[in-house]
Amino acid sequence: MKREVIGRDKVKAPETPHSPGIICGDLLYVSSQGPFDPMTQKVISGSIEEEARVALNNVTAVIQAAGFHMYNVAKVSVFLADANDFDAFNKAYREFFLAQGLSERDLPARTVVEAKSAFGCKCEVEAIVGR
Repeated sequence: MKREVIGRDKVKAPETPHSPGIICGDLLYVSSQGPFDPMTQKVISGSIEEEARVALNNVTAVIQAAGFHMYNVAKVSVFLADANDFDAFNKAYREFFLAQGLSERDLPARTVVEAKSAFGCKCEVEAIVGR
């Protein structure tokens, strides 16, 4: 199976030992994206809704750099530093995907877990996308 790296030459990402995305066959695996400013690589601290929007925009940047589309996001994994942010995250998440042209019935499969971020952010998001 052909494997293609979506690296830092195509999308800005923190200087950690990972690739922002990997294409294997017809699937794109997007590494966990936090609320990082793509230019400075610093965490943009804010409300959970603000951090969620930035993280989701960073996921979108990898998807677009790979030539894939948001409509084909099959699975999203969400890591929340505080499970109490679940409802507020859901609001931002729903608004984000509806703004991408998806309907309520078209939203991707999803997992949400509480996990402390190594970067001190409130959330991180990763995705699996099909062609």
